[in-house]
Amino acid sequence: MSRQSKGARVWLEPERTENGKLRKCATWVIRDGTHKISTGCARGERADAERALAKYIASKYQPSKQRDRNPAETLVLDVLNLYLTEIAPKHTRPEETKQRILTLADFWQPYTLADVSGQLCRDYVKWRVTRVEIEQTR
Repeated sequence: MSRQSKGARVWLEPERTENGKLRKCATWVIRDGTHKISTGCARGERADAERALAKYIASKYQPSKQRDRNPAETLVLDVLNLYLTEIAPKHTRPEETKQRILTLADFWQPYTLADVSGQLCRDYVKWRVTRVEIEQTR
C-alpha cells in the first residue's frame, strides 16, 4: 500500500553536529513528497518560511487551458492568471498590468465565470471605489 503525500509544508530541519561541533544550524525547509527545498530561513524565522511556502505552492499551480470548460468550474482567478502569464509580459508596462490584475484578483478570488453578472460587476465597482477612498485617506 502506498502512502499518501502530506502535501507541501514547512519543516524545521534539525541542526547537525559532528564530534560535538555545530556543523549546520537548524533551518526551515519546504518538504513536498520526496523533495526538500531550502527556504534560507533560520529557526526563529518561521513566518518568513511560511511566506516562502506560499510562494512555492503558488508557483506550482497551473490553471487549465482546456477549451469549452463549464463556466461554473472555471475560476475568474484562472483567467486572470493566464492573462498575467501570457499577455501581460508583452505589454509596454507589464508591471502596471500586473498590479491591476492583482487588484482585480483581490475582489474576484472566490468567483467562477458562471458567477459573473451585471450586479457582481457593479459590486466590484463599489468595492473598488471604497478601496480608493480608503487609500486616499492614508
